[in-house]
Amino acid sequence: MALRLRPRRCPSLRSFSAATVRCAIRPEDPRFIPVPEPPQPDAVETPVVKGKLPLPRNVLAISKGKDKTSEEWLAQVTQTPTKHRRLKPGSRREWRAAMAESRRQDLRSSVVELREKATREMQRRAEESQRNREERERRLNAPEREDDRLTTPSHNIDLETIHQAHTNDPTRADRIAHKELMVAMHANYKRDERLGHLNDLHINARKFIVTPQQLDAAIDEAFGSAEKPVTFGHGRDDDAASVWAYGRPAGVQDMLNQSRQLESNTALGGIAETEKLKQDRLKRIAEVLTGGKL
Repeated sequence: MALRLRPRRCPSLRSFSAATVRCAIRPEDPRFIPVPEPPQPDAVETPVVKGKLPLPRNVLAISKGKDKTSEEWLAQVTQTPTKHRRLKPGSRREWRAAMAESRRQDLRSSVVELREKATREMQRRAEESQRNREERERRLNAPEREDDRLTTPSHNIDLETIHQAHTNDPTRADRIAHKELMVAMHANYKRDERLGHLNDLHINARKFIVTPQQLDAAIDEAFGSAEKPVTFGHGRDDDAASVWAYGRPAGVQDMLNQSRQLESNTALGGIAETEKLKQDRLKRIAEVLTGGKL
């Protein structure tokens, strides 16, 4: 018969973590699914303590017009027995008499020590309060430090005195007049710019498409109709359909040649381009003279 050995865990082998092991949490536990918590948890409410605590008594208060540290009051509360009896040594009465005498001595010494302690505490508080007042007055009346003066974001100038007093500024009137002129010029420039934009809008409004008939005409002009589409004009019908039927668009070099009045590849093309360039220049000159688009 074969023996089966079970692995035995050492009892001293334990985890050094204080957190709960995941396998030890049951599925019905709310901590089974980790939910991220905010950095600041909910505020913990302070439990309400039932009942009321009595105010501490002032054991050194004046009792019936007498100071408790006076010899008169101490003699009254720690009276010695009027009759002196001979007590048996080691008896209970001797022990009770010794305990009574000890209580009288403790009451006398405790009241005196409490009075001295209260006096020292009051003197300490008075000295501390006086030191705090002196330190506050010293800091209030201390001059400004050099590093604070050099790094402060503001200044200690009395602005009301400056505003009320007359400042010696001989060029103030000229500067104000110059600024008023600049403001007026800027306002006129903005007004002229707005009028120019309105004029451009009015001129370009002639080409706006505002009716369905104009839209149909623009589409037919750009793309043609189904019976007669816009084509290159040569080649097969499949390859001829194009919106560039009127030629390729002008490139950068064509624009430079037109502005420099260079000769075209064709004789008639050069004359037409020169005439068009002159018309564009005359139009721009007229726009500058009239102050608006034409």
